[in-house]
Amino acid sequence: MNRPVCNDNYADYRFLPLLWRSLLSGLIATIVLFAFHYLMRQVSWLYRYPWFETPEGGALYFFILLLLCLLQLFAITCMRDRNESADVLSTFVSVGVKVEYGKDVALVFLCCLCSFASGFALGAEAPSVFMSCLIFGGVFDLLYHSKAMSKSGIRIGGAIGFALAFQNPLAGLANSFAGNIFARSYKKGEWRVVCSSLLTVLFCYLLYSCLKLLAYQADYGPEWFRAFLWNDYSFSLSQFGFASLSSCFWLFVLPLITFPLAYIYVKAASFFRDWLWRDNALSYWLSLILGVLFCFLLAMFLPSALGTGANYFEVEGYLQMAMGPLLLLLFLRLLFTFFSFSSHFSGGNIIPTLGIGALIGIVLARVFPVEGYEQLFAMSFALSFFGFVTFNPLLSLSLVFSFGFSPALFIVLLPTAILPFLGFNRIKGFSSLSRSLASKDIGHRSYAASRFLLFPYSSSIAILRLASRAPLIEGGKGVD
Repeated sequence: MNRPVCNDNYADYRFLPLLWRSLLSGLIATIVLFAFHYLMRQVSWLYRYPWFETPEGGALYFFILLLLCLLQLFAITCMRDRNESADVLSTFVSVGVKVEYGKDVALVFLCCLCSFASGFALGAEAPSVFMSCLIFGGVFDLLYHSKAMSKSGIRIGGAIGFALAFQNPLAGLANSFAGNIFARSYKKGEWRVVCSSLLTVLFCYLLYSCLKLLAYQADYGPEWFRAFLWNDYSFSLSQFGFASLSSCFWLFVLPLITFPLAYIYVKAASFFRDWLWRDNALSYWLSLILGVLFCFLLAMFLPSALGTGANYFEVEGYLQMAMGPLLLLLFLRLLFTFFSFSSHFSGGNIIPTLGIGALIGIVLARVFPVEGYEQLFAMSFALSFFGFVTFNPLLSLSLVFSFGFSPALFIVLLPTAILPFLGFNRIKGFSSLSRSLASKDIGHRSYAASRFLLFPYSSSIAILRLASRAPLIEGGKGVD
């Protein structure tokens, strides 16, 4: 096979060869991610099976939970790999660290399924992004042998992974490319990468939808077209039009509430990460013991606190809860989420963060006079909260389509998108969740740092610290 000459000049690479390599990578990534999402749905309800309702079943569940946690920690500590962010992966490629793409995909696939089966407050979006980045990076590395093109493949893979995790093409593109648009950092010829990403996202979205239709044909019935819609939830916010704004003026003050709460949330998550996260035996034992106890006790007494948090988007059911149990659920879910983010178990932080925002929104909907618009208020709160936590407001706007496009919701989120550009990002001590967690990992020699085995320790830390401070394209891609 004739390969292009190895260089880092985007302009030297032709568009059509780049496109077919991107489509080939997208085909592989779509099949892998669909299998991952399908199995995730099957195993994430393990703790709800009726087998575990008896005392003997409870003992069996505890034993299975212990085995799942041990398996994941054993795999991570033996292979010295884990779920990283796309930015860390790009850093590895830049400095010449050998990345074992296939092994990393298999490890993340296995470990995240163990996390979902255990019930940890971790999502599938970050693993989807990372596995997609690995697949694209591996294919581009094999066919191009160029660091620049491998990094471009990783960026395209990030867009594909996020788009398929939410089945939302706009979210994928906003997650991977919007940051560079505002930074004006596109290099000469990089338009080829952007256009290739656009076409590949559409191709992968249609292919993923077809696979979903085949797998869940019985659920869709004659309404087969629903497999191609962005809204994958049982409700739709599209029922709320502009008239909702005149009836629910509280929606316009949401950014003033969500920003300070997002600040507290990020600081609390960073505190727990700093306290629990170490690359040593004690930290692994704490993750194992606390993880098994947390998951087992919540499964026995409050199973609604387990899982990714997507169940909190079904607002109607939680609005019927009394305020006391609802506040208890919020407190325990927050505690469990912070622990899950700080443990050595693998998963993402986007869906859990959206879930926390939805829960807080449900609580506040009981306080503010928003009768009849509780669902709109809760989801507006969740997306505004998420926009400040990740500091990627365009991603929040694009996620509106995942919940059924609502003009009212889109208008409400505009202040959340505008305020960061007016100086909120200059507030001392505030950073996005992913950057804040990454800084804690770097300070305690995380897996990312320990994989620089061929480089001096101080140099590897300096490289990663520089990467974490650079104007990254974050969009919620955390070290998670």
